[in-house]
Amino acid sequence: QHFRREARKLMSLSHPNILPVIGFEVHEKKPILVMEHVPSSSLRERHLRGVPVPLPTIVSYVKNIAGALQHAHDRGIIHRNINPEHVFVGTDNRILLAGFGIPTTQADGGSSSQLSIKEQFYKAPEQFAGTHHPASDQYALAVMVYEWLSGERPFYGSVADLARKHREVPPPPLHEKVPALSSNVEQVVMKALAKKPEQRYDSVLEFATALESAST
Repeated sequence: QHFRREARKLMSLSHPNILPVIGFEVHEKKPILVMEHVPSSSLRERHLRGVPVPLPTIVSYVKNIAGALQHAHDRGIIHRNINPEHVFVGTDNRILLAGFGIPTTQADGGSSSQLSIKEQFYKAPEQFAGTHHPASDQYALAVMVYEWLSGERPFYGSVADLARKHREVPPPPLHEKVPALSSNVEQVVMKALAKKPEQRYDSVLEFATALESAST
């Protein structure tokens, strides 16, 4: 019943940058979400690891992703699992956000070992303790921005290492990896990567707006 209730919430989302959920069912006790098919590639496929992405492109991505997330947040829905594999580029080059998590079908912080390692790279500190907040999505998006700017994620290691680093270790300064990067842009990204949700921007849309302003 919880899955059905949450699935109906996802079906209610209507935004040009969200991949629509068009149905759901429970088959042999397994919950299934049905989404529109997108004959396209993800941002992970479009941008290879280790290759920085131009700042104007990053700003464009963040504006679209943040708009989609804000639409969900305003309706009480947290994505929980932002990463490049869950952002697609449609045939019309439109950014499409997928992969929304439903608590009953996703491991929370208390059982984070059940998640794939690629998902751990982008989790906010509070998520490793089983707490999810709209600012958790902002943090994950900031990890993506960090990776696009520098070609590297802020933290690497085992699941246990990642949990500790996300909770306790400051991200390596971006200017050490990208000397030409504006200090204003770095400050915006680092604020969104704050360890505590209340220290980040008040909304993911505010983060996107600050990044765009800093980039100019």
